[in-house]
Amino acid sequence: MIDFDIIENLGLDKAISVTSESNQISESQLVVINQVKDFGIDEIYFSTDENHNSYPAVFLKRVQKFDDRALHQVALAQKKIWNFKKVIFLYVYSETEIRIYNCAEKPLLIKSDDFDYKKELKTLEIESYKFTDKPNSNNFKIFFLPLLLIQASYGH
Repeated sequence: MIDFDIIENLGLDKAISVTSESNQISESQLVVINQVKDFGIDEIYFSTDENHNSYPAVFLKRVQKFDDRALHQVALAQKKIWNFKKVIFLYVYSETEIRIYNCAEKPLLIKSDDFDYKKELKTLEIESYKFTDKPNSNNFKIFFLPLLLIQASYGH
């Protein structure tokens, strides 16, 4: 087991669960959560403006491992997010790996039961990072610095 919190180290630890109670979140967050409940995501990282309105910036999904079942779910989530047209990043993570998918790109066209999700999702993958037993959080942050800057400029 790796003692490293991927989401915390990316500064996304304030993401809101899609199963949050309505009395624990803002009205604008609740509206978004109700719109995306069936997307197959677990959390939403919101940017908030000076008037306290929240806008979704990143969708997050946790998987046990990146197997065919999980990759099928990622492909379906990416398609729903692409149709939503308000968020461009889907961060999918396990205990040992993170992959970031581009939701501005056209989704995969799944043509058969033996579809190669691993190969095809690579075309939508912006970045990925695998952790060793002793991850170096500085290397991790440097690795993801361009995405962190994009995320920060997307709204605060």
